[in-house]
Amino acid sequence: MAAADAGEEPDAGPSNEVLADERGELRLVVPLRDGANQSVTLEWTDTRYELQIDGTNAKLEWAGSVVSHRRACQALLDENRARISEAQKLEGPAKISAAEATRLPKFGVCQPAGRGSWALSLTRFAGAGEGAARSLAFDLEIVRIDIEGKRFAAPFGAIEVAPGGLAISSLTVCDFDDDGNDELIVPYELNALAAGAKPAALSSVWTFSNGAVSAYSKAPSLSGGLGVEHLDFDMRPDIGSYGPFAAWLGADCGAKSCPSRVTGPKFYFHSEQDGSFSATDAGAKAALGRACSQKPAAIVATAGSGLNVAQTAKNLVCARVLGAARDALASELAARRADLCGGAATCALSSTFEAWLDAELPAELGSAAKP
Repeated sequence: MAAADAGEEPDAGPSNEVLADERGELRLVVPLRDGANQSVTLEWTDTRYELQIDGTNAKLEWAGSVVSHRRACQALLDENRARISEAQKLEGPAKISAAEATRLPKFGVCQPAGRGSWALSLTRFAGAGEGAARSLAFDLEIVRIDIEGKRFAAPFGAIEVAPGGLAISSLTVCDFDDDGNDELIVPYELNALAAGAKPAALSSVWTFSNGAVSAYSKAPSLSGGLGVEHLDFDMRPDIGSYGPFAAWLGADCGAKSCPSRVTGPKFYFHSEQDGSFSATDAGAKAALGRACSQKPAAIVATAGSGLNVAQTAKNLVCARVLGAARDALASELAARRADLCGGAATCALSSTFEAWLDAELPAELGSAAKP
């Protein structure tokens, strides 16, 4: 290590990375002169030092080790594995079978983010019911582990689904508001809920500041799941979601063949430079326009001699997105109720679509006047 001559500015080099020379020695030029005050962090694979410069004095101090961080991450993973193992030892309907356990998302896995990691962790886990009524209940929390291995957490929420009904993709991190702290996106899908169930409204973007984990205030309010999208090449993750247009149906929804879940098209939330998300800017609308490229000639779609429930759902929401009048859509659904309900006066499928007529659209593409 060498000190700069008086009046000589130190050579900062092309980046903040300091490399060893050809002899394997590390040389760092520091401004040892009156009035110079600076703190420099030196990091290796397993450790970190702080170089404190105060005038003509410099002091190198050990500032902790990322070994502590790795150990804390491993401890969290072990806790989650133990909790799942304990659930397999329960008695009665609460017991989790080996087959159910193999279909679980990976809980307790650290996702590196800046000087720390994020993770999604189980705090409670058990089964209930049998046969078609079987469900799994999860209480989850968002965990932040700092570089020193200290753990911070906040409740993510409670989820109850059929076995295999919860899908969680890889956690995604990005400093959306450029404050130096990486936010976390939890991409999840609820593929199988009890018929007619309403999913909990879960905050899916989280932040860490001032020693606390909290929901990210600039994130869109969504329920029922979301996915990470990339609408452009700005390296900022965007969000895709079905918004309010997702419903979980039973075998007796009305149609001859009922899917367990029915959705409209995805809506998109573009990450803005100020840290917010927009469903109505050019990028988000262009993506929605690819899903709803033209107004359907008819809402109720058929497949052979039966009803195409999935296409009917998308047609209904796309018609609304493209400006179709509510009264016209309501009239068509009423006229085709017998097809939707298998001849019955009413059914879950018909009620679902009627409710979608009044659900708030995250974005619209059409300009037709509404009644």
